[in-house]
Amino acid sequence: MTTKTAGTLQGIILILPITLTVMGAVLLTPIMPKLMDAFGHIDGANYLVPMLISIPALCIAIGAPFAGWLADNIGRRHLLIWSMGLYSVCGLLPLIFDSYWPLLISSIGVGSCEAIVITCSTTLIGDFFTGEQRDKCLGSQAAMASLSAMCLFPLAGFLGSQYGWKGPFAIYGVAFIMMAGVIFFTWEIGKKKGHKYDLADHSANKNAPSVFPWSHILKVCGFTLVGGVMFYILQFQLSTALATFDINDPGKAGLMLAIASIGVPVGAIAYRYAITICRFGISSCTNLASLRLA
Repeated sequence: MTTKTAGTLQGIILILPITLTVMGAVLLTPIMPKLMDAFGHIDGANYLVPMLISIPALCIAIGAPFAGWLADNIGRRHLLIWSMGLYSVCGLLPLIFDSYWPLLISSIGVGSCEAIVITCSTTLIGDFFTGEQRDKCLGSQAAMASLSAMCLFPLAGFLGSQYGWKGPFAIYGVAFIMMAGVIFFTWEIGKKKGHKYDLADHSANKNAPSVFPWSHILKVCGFTLVGGVMFYILQFQLSTALATFDINDPGKAGLMLAIASIGVPVGAIAYRYAITICRFGISSCTNLASLRLA
């Protein structure tokens, strides 16, 4: 059994893959007018072309439960490595295709891999870290997702304005670099060790509920769904709306999308520090859930 201890490097390596889960939508949003120009001739283009943005998120929603089952049976780290490699391949495929249907298939592949990446990377954070370290990594993961989206909007817009609708797809190649980081700087942790960490955290928190708080979690999911819909409507539709005002430059659209989403990383980073300053972390949320159920 390994005696290695995870540190800051492992935390960074496991936090970074969360950026891959936002690329499926973020990279295409600034170039939506160009995609409409390229594929507007196909039947049902008004529905099929925007589907390229939304279908990865649908694949995450459908595939995440299966990704969890695979992670438990195959191994979190090995599955994460393979999914990141396949993710990059699927993301780069549009660079060699000019038709819509291969592009749609690649988006489905990207979304399916995103489901595995987000599940395995988050689970590995739970396996490698405990207590406050785990809370900080999970908070940083949320901040990284928001911050990367804000940065990727203008980058995708710039590449789209310089190289056409295919330009932003080159960014998917960064997944190979992140995959190398996972290969060289992390290791597999057995389920028994991860389960021991969970038991230690649970026993340290005497106020934690003895059963899973389904009713509370369903409420949280409901609010998250409504908030997510309201948030993504702006991201998905802004570039198309700008096109009606003759603003067709993907670079400008990407910059405006970044400005519109700046509040999200600010709030996520603020929560990251609130864990330390206000002592409001995941354990506090668990205590609140137990009090509501009592």
